[in-house]
Amino acid sequence: MSPQNLNAICRKNSNNPHLKYWQNILLVKQKDNCYTTENSISEIAFNLNFNDSSYFTKYFKRYVGITPKSFREM
Repeated sequence: MSPQNLNAICRKNSNNPHLKYWQNILLVKQKDNCYTTENSISEIAFNLNFNDSSYFTKYFKRYVGITPKSFREM
């Protein structure tokens, strides 16, 4: 499938380009893992294929507005 076709399908179904669509799915998984598991932030990062837990924290904070630790404490 070409990138253009993938973008067209994602825009049709979610009004977002494919990158934004996958970012949203990843954020849902991140939030779910922070909320429902007792795993450490480093374990969650590793399970979601982040090579570095600090990058995971920066990514999470950029899109959610708070760190995973703060999200978990809420």
